[in-house]
Amino acid sequence: MDTNHGLYFSQHNFLVEAAIRGQGIALVGDVIVSDELASGKLVKLFEDTDILLNFSFYLVYSKTKAQLKRVQIFKKWLFDEINQGPVKL
Repeated sequence: MDTNHGLYFSQHNFLVEAAIRGQGIALVGDVIVSDELASGKLVKLFEDTDILLNFSFYLVYSKTKAQLKRVQIFKKWLFDEINQGPVKL
């Protein structure tokens, strides 16, 4: 796998299925995973954080992988990046 680019899925259903199977974290629209979130197959990476837009995107992953160290490290890193604010170029 080329770690500079990660995995690419041409269809959302493949991306969602990979997340359900614990193969990674997916950035997807709320309507794409509403059933999976309701059933508990997927959970939001930041449970208490929603950005109010006309639509939402969630980072979701398999609930069974929630306590993995690499998931926690990624979650902390992403949260820290978000809290730094916009990057000035």
